[in-house]
Amino acid sequence: FDPLKVWIKEAHKRNIKVNIWFETFYVGNQNPSNDPKSILAVNPSWANTTKKNYDSNSPTPSLSEHGGYFLDPSNPDVQEFLECLIKEIICNYAPDGINLDYIRYPQSIAAKFMGYELSNWGYTEYAREDFKSKYGKDPVELSSSDELWLMWDKYRQDQISEFVLRINKL
Repeated sequence: FDPLKVWIKEAHKRNIKVNIWFETFYVGNQNPSNDPKSILAVNPSWANTTKKNYDSNSPTPSLSEHGGYFLDPSNPDVQEFLECLIKEIICNYAPDGINLDYIRYPQSIAAKFMGYELSNWGYTEYAREDFKSKYGKDPVELSSSDELWLMWDKYRQDQISEFVLRINKL
């Protein structure tokens, strides 16, 4: 029994549109070390992390977002995995639309506050190496006064924009 399939079928009979709410890069607030089936327990390198915790072996919870854990938007394996899930939804259910929620990096404190750089997200091994290969510097070494800081911001923005474009084509 597939309740979503029945729900969409019955809604369409009544000319009701159904959109799927998809939490894109957010994976919940359960600590992955307590759940061996968690996507971050299975693929720990997919976890997003802050500058402060870039060298930690444990996934970083977002303190400003109820202790939630997030995937790394720059990681191609993460993007491919999410794209496969969305394709499965489209092929199996034919919804009228998909709302991409949490289609962003986790929240950091505002740049005007002390500690901004340490609350910034995206300092995964993949992103750092990719950025360094393009710009010659590890973003961990950057500060907001560094001339490459804006490129680091743009790099992360581009990861989200390119993923959205990729999903839009589906």
